[in-house]
Amino acid sequence: MKIPPPIVSAESPREVFKTYGKNLPIQGGWGYSQADACTIDRNDPVVDLSVAFDGIAIEYEFIENRIREEMNAAPWKYLDVEWNVGMQYLIHDEGRHFDQIFVAVRAIELEDWKELKAEWNGPYGHGNPEFDHEAHGKKREAKEIRFEREFWFDITSFFGKNFSC
Repeated sequence: MKIPPPIVSAESPREVFKTYGKNLPIQGGWGYSQADACTIDRNDPVVDLSVAFDGIAIEYEFIENRIREEMNAAPWKYLDVEWNVGMQYLIHDEGRHFDQIFVAVRAIELEDWKELKAEWNGPYGHGNPEFDHEAHGKKREAKEIRFEREFWFDITSFFGKNFSC
């Protein structure tokens, strides 16, 4: 199974994500460990003070962008990338507050996706009364790669605070 490796970049996540048109209020690392946590900064100049601060939405946007970056950096290409939060833990450590989030990721390699699409759209595909939808679904499931990723966020700047407008 070809699982994308962790990101190794001299650029910060904030700089990399700007290439996606995102200017997130984040500092720090890629969030692979507590020592490398992504810090969500409620006091960052990009924060719009006229709307309620939603640190959880920023966590999820970071997760989406890091997974996208990992998948794009892999030597093989993926489609139909999906992720779901599994477990989440709140950790208090020396006056700081951290979210540790485990995410299940699944995707299909480009070549497998093309094969499945050709089967689905082909003359004996889903429009044919004899097409076996269950077998196709099982084939798709067998071709999916599945792995788990860990994310660490320093949420000290907004934990336990009410930031409504």
